[in-house]
Amino acid sequence: MGGGNASLGAVLEVEGEDVARSFQLLDGTVPTAGTRAELDVRVYTDPAEAGVDVEDVTIEGPLGPYPAWVVPSDGDTWVIVVHGNSLSRLDGVRWLPALRDAGYPTLTITYRNDAGAPEDPSGLLRYGRTEWADLEAAVRYALDQGSDGVILLGASMGGGVAAAFMARSDLAGEVRALVLDAPMLDFDATVDDNAAREPLVGPIDVPPSLTWTAQLIADARYDVGWSELDYLAEPQALGIVPVLIVHGTADLTVPIATSRDAAERYPGTVALHACEGADHLECWNRDPAGAAALVTGFLADQAPASQG
Repeated sequence: MGGGNASLGAVLEVEGEDVARSFQLLDGTVPTAGTRAELDVRVYTDPAEAGVDVEDVTIEGPLGPYPAWVVPSDGDTWVIVVHGNSLSRLDGVRWLPALRDAGYPTLTITYRNDAGAPEDPSGLLRYGRTEWADLEAAVRYALDQGSDGVILLGASMGGGVAAAFMARSDLAGEVRALVLDAPMLDFDATVDDNAAREPLVGPIDVPPSLTWTAQLIADARYDVGWSELDYLAEPQALGIVPVLIVHGTADLTVPIATSRDAAERYPGTVALHACEGADHLECWNRDPAGAAALVTGFLADQAPASQG
């Protein structure tokens, strides 16, 4: 809305093509009937809208300074929030009130190519191949501030960054648990899934051979490193600490099949909560209170805010 922001809730009534939903004003004034509005899965445009006071901090990382937000709480175990591709720190704000109230200090980070953060030397996203080193700097920052261990909460590509960190960082032993929201755990499978739903000519789908050829060309031109982006195949990534995955069954960006694969490969550590009918990163949107309770309940059992 021009000059305002609101949150849409549950469907209250359906009459023909008209749908009535609950409505919570977050900022601005209540619009009049007929006012044009834009829908966005991002819930908050500012942490204050969620009732969260953030402290701006700077993390010294491998490429320079990275801006981040800290929200203090009473516990000793910090949660580090890692956003996804084309998203920002604001997309992680939805989780901050519940984590704060449960006693977890939070560190919501940026990584290379984000606004205000250094640019990757290639100028490209690497889907975890290089960004994990930025997360490592954030983990080190939390430990230096007195954290007795960390929890990684990664959304979409942020889940891949967290998995790459677990597989490659010397600080992986400081992680108590992972919470992954619709995580990109196998970039190859994600690209294949998206390509399979793209028509080539009319009703003819893109054949797997053409996708495979395009991937070879992309690897040769941009050094994608497809094999390095299959975190499902790395036991150190998902098979060491407790992992909770929340993933929508109607996700058209990152297929839930990869999360189901993770739960099947690592039944001792990975628990999958499938959100029926939810698209990409919509589990919280569908049921904010339920999603928050699911995450904080998992953490209370597996990685308490205070180890003592």
